[in-house]
Amino acid sequence: MDISNNSATINYVLISKKYRYITTLGMRLKNDVTDSHLANSLKLSLEESHEKYIIYIAKIKKGDIKNICYENENFIEFKVLIVYFTIPKELVEQLILNNMNKCRFYISDTNDINNILISSVEPDKNKLALYDSDGNLSPYETVELTFEINNDV
Repeated sequence: MDISNNSATINYVLISKKYRYITTLGMRLKNDVTDSHLANSLKLSLEESHEKYIIYIAKIKKGDIKNICYENENFIEFKVLIVYFTIPKELVEQLILNNMNKCRFYISDTNDINNILISSVEPDKNKLALYDSDGNLSPYETVELTFEINNDV
């Protein structure tokens, strides 16, 4: 595989579908929050429990929103669907060392976490896990991410 070490080149990295997680959480908050604030808070929380990974929030969706009174205080209660990817920090370190700091990550259709493919061209859709284990269309790619030494890893 021919990969340029030009830092302006976007590298396309296929990682196992085992790195994609889908979960639904119940939330109760005093004030409503924007999806972006909620995503940032959840990302920080997930990073604490996944120390060896960079967390990428691929999708966040609030539903079943209710206003409730609990112990004489008003709250907003809702469910949140979150789809996130865990990108191994060790992999990112290797990419940076090889001057591949601009990347798009894709969820491949393999269960093998050691099967990581890096290319200078976008992957074929037939190699991607477009659907989750329940057969629902699910996020399978990141936006372009730029990594820097000491900042992201």
